[in-house]
Amino acid sequence: MTEEQQKKIKNRLTLLTVGVIALLAVLLIVLVATKRMSTIWFPIGAGVILGLYWVVVDILPVAWLRLFEGKTWEQKRSYCVYALIDAVGLGGLLYFIMSMSSITGALIYVASVLFKRRFHDEFLGVSESDEESDEEAEPEQISEAEAEPMLQDQAAAGAAEAEEISESAEGAEPEETAKEQMTEE
Repeated sequence: MTEEQQKKIKNRLTLLTVGVIALLAVLLIVLVATKRMSTIWFPIGAGVILGLYWVVVDILPVAWLRLFEGKTWEQKRSYCVYALIDAVGLGGLLYFIMSMSSITGALIYVASVLFKRRFHDEFLGVSESDEESDEEAEPEQISEAEAEPMLQDQAAAGAAEAEEISESAEGAEPEETAKEQMTEE
């Protein structure tokens, strides 16, 4: 799949996501305007739309962008766990919307958002040890004052080595000088 095709599919998925969110907003506006928020239509409509949102966000990208191609069984399993945690989080969000007097649903949603990241990183092949090794691989920063004596020492050592080479090269023939330099190194 070319990069252009992937971009088109991602744009289509973004439009679908925005459309589903707009559909939820329209449902809320219609139910509030007709004073039917306390009827069965609100939980059923909101549940169906959040389920549709889950399909558009978690299922369609895998199918349309072929995200499972080249992935190991463990990575595929991690994505399935990620998608299930996302579904549980959306269920918690729905519960919070239905019973505004309880914060349990909101806590479930927040916990799922925090917990599912680990599985998404596993799916992508990013592990915590990789992140730690990247941090350790960064070079140590030193100040200019600390760097100047080091550079002077290196320059002096290089000059001394160049002087030795030139002294040994003065009395020898060019061929012998090259052989001596190779043996010294």
